[in-house]
Amino acid sequence: MATVLELDGISLNEKTLQDIITRTKHYALLHGVLIRSTESPGDSERVHYAPIALFPSLVPRDALAKATATQLHFNKMMHMVSYDLEFLQKCLCNLIKVDDFNKSLWDIVQVVNEEGITQPIHLGMFRNDYMMNMKNVTSVDPSVDHAHSDSILDGLQMKQVEFNTIASGSAGLISNVDKVQRFSLTLAGKQFNDLQIPPNNPAHGMARGLVEAWKAYGNKSACVLFVVLEPELNTLDQRRLDLEIFICDRSVPLKYVTFKDMTNRGSIRIKDKALIIDGYEVAVVYYRTGYSPKHYRSERDWDTRLMIERSKAIKCPSVQCQLAGTKKVQQELCRPGAVERFIKDPELARDIRETFVNQFSLDMGEDGDEAMEIVFANPQSYVLKSSREGGGRSRSRGSCSLVTIPTVLISSLY
Repeated sequence: MATVLELDGISLNEKTLQDIITRTKHYALLHGVLIRSTESPGDSERVHYAPIALFPSLVPRDALAKATATQLHFNKMMHMVSYDLEFLQKCLCNLIKVDDFNKSLWDIVQVVNEEGITQPIHLGMFRNDYMMNMKNVTSVDPSVDHAHSDSILDGLQMKQVEFNTIASGSAGLISNVDKVQRFSLTLAGKQFNDLQIPPNNPAHGMARGLVEAWKAYGNKSACVLFVVLEPELNTLDQRRLDLEIFICDRSVPLKYVTFKDMTNRGSIRIKDKALIIDGYEVAVVYYRTGYSPKHYRSERDWDTRLMIERSKAIKCPSVQCQLAGTKKVQQELCRPGAVERFIKDPELARDIRETFVNQFSLDMGEDGDEAMEIVFANPQSYVLKSSREGGGRSRSRGSCSLVTIPTVLISSLY
């Protein structure tokens, strides 16, 4: 049989490859790498394996270690950005003129801050997405196998795609992918040691964050509230967090609700601003929805978001933290001095900046006009990034940023 895939010097024919694929799918199912069916997303009895790469991508150890070490400081910076309303307003002032969704979020920030913050504790659970970029490489010949070239690997850098501050998904799904890919590599006959495919359980870390926030609230009878979509393809990813919370502390009460549930049955207790749902006090509100206009079916749902923000429940994220995750803020952080406003250590600031690609404002005015000239001169080297979570939804000039393209997509870091 003809070779259909070369894996680091190992030739795999069609029959062998199909056998590896079938067995790896089964292994993924056994390890909970699952999503609901797209045909029946509301059916809790129909699931299939979540899309994953059959084999892992190569990431230089030093690049991964540097990105991992930088992440805590990245998190602190974004936390400080969310509290710096002067900086946020400067970043978003033009965006909210053309984007009703982000304007509605900003209106809530203003109302809550004018009334006085009821709950000073915010919980941030973030995901920083990266691409791998080849230093000093302007183009790659797709007919040439660069995958295992030492010179290419040595030149790879982590470059930030986006920083997610709301509903950072897939932690539950990714937590067993290392096991699945160890299995597939073994079936293919690839020799490796476990350190080359390190264990990765972000669901446990996120669960610990939710438990610590619940403890900080100070009422053991209050619950952690997951606000979710219905129907939801990614329910099992969320349930993995549920399981990890149980492993961390089985005494944590937990409830799932939709925006509709909160709109119809939620309230604030007047005497102490506690958030109440079905008679339960809420310690932590964890959003797995709320990042798209379609999640707010009417003004009543916007009123519900404002009610939650006014309450003393700990929000994950708060509205202002959600706004800190807009692509417009990411673009503004690329400006000279912006990172240094929050990170005073010059070496840490440099490490964060090294993950940035060039980004340019498309706001109306001189900056935007210069960016338009740049892109028209070399359009294949740039992409437009919508400022909303997930991208691709708002295309007016003032709601997008211009981004240079890293050379090669390798993987995301969780």
